[in-house]
Amino acid sequence: MRTPTRQPTIIEWSALVVAVIIGFGVATYFGNLIAGIAVMIAIAIIGSGFFYVRK
Repeated sequence: MRTPTRQPTIIEWSALVVAVIIGFGVATYFGNLIAGIAVMIAIAIIGSGFFYVRK
């Protein structure tokens, strides 16, 4: 397991929150609740990269 090496900036946090809200809304509008939850999980996994320093 990698350990976080830094805190994400407020801009990164806000971008992640906006992406989750928009992704969830679009998925539930076109699909269903399960698709919306899957999109939220996928965005959260991608967003977890904010906690690590880019190499």
